[in-house]
Amino acid sequence: MPLRAIVFDLWGTLMTERRGTFPQRAQMRYDGIAPILQRHGIEVTMEQFTERHSESVAVLSALQEDGRDVTAEERARHVIARFDESVAAQASDEDVAAFIEAYG
Repeated sequence: MPLRAIVFDLWGTLMTERRGTFPQRAQMRYDGIAPILQRHGIEVTMEQFTERHSESVAVLSALQEDGRDVTAEERARHVIARFDESVAAQASDEDVAAFIEAYG
């Protein structure tokens, strides 16, 4: 089988995030993502966002442990689905791109 792609996963080796920056990063994500959710009628507090985001991270991390990675779009839709599955399915490419940008 011919080689089709090579993926370089540098996170945790060359790139890391200091634990002390987690609260600031979480706030930045919330500040960027809350308006996107609001446009779809979803009002969410920082605490609710953190809880649902953590649920999503746990599921996606389990997928990674099984050798499956997800695209940025899949990740965005998965987090949005923790709030409303129909919004996640119907979110425009523009909304998903804005979510990805806010997510960092």
